[in-house]
Amino acid sequence: MLEPVGRVDAERLTEQLRAAIGEARRAAVVLAQRVRDAHRARVWVALGYGGWGEYAQGELGISRAQAYRLIDIAESAEGLSRAIGGAGVLAGVSPAGDTGAAGLVDLGLSQRALSEVHGRLDELTTLVTERLTAATQAGQVGWSAVRAIVGQAVDELRRELLPAADDTAADESGGALERALILPRTN
Repeated sequence: MLEPVGRVDAERLTEQLRAAIGEARRAAVVLAQRVRDAHRARVWVALGYGGWGEYAQGELGISRAQAYRLIDIAESAEGLSRAIGGAGVLAGVSPAGDTGAAGLVDLGLSQRALSEVHGRLDELTTLVTERLTAATQAGQVGWSAVRAIVGQAVDELRRELLPAADDTAADESGGALERALILPRTN
């Protein structure tokens, strides 16, 4: 049996894991944005596919449903980023450099969480904007407070959307990495 590492090594490895998970979340949002952009551009027409689902399967190796979930994720992430910017918080850039492509910030939310709240995006962004505006008026709002406010609002809406008896509904907004990523299957 291997001996456990010391505290310093454990902290270093844990920080490396956190950084890698943050990078994976940002990459997943970029993937979602690009899928949404491809859908908006109707790329399947120029490439000779009969429809979006055929294109998603043939070119991306994902199902039509997965492609639409990615579109929902991109729209949710973008909406939340706009809500944060609209509340005048942090001018769109976090102190940790968590700003992703097109000004999207890493809110620590899983793709599952972003997908589940998409149907109530207007309500969510209004709630987040109101809470962030109130917090800003009460004093300086740090990045950790922004993430906490957004995470709490997302969790509240998810609890309303999912049956109370479903333990998976309690999936924290960070989620496990395997649930956070929707990646194409390789054949």
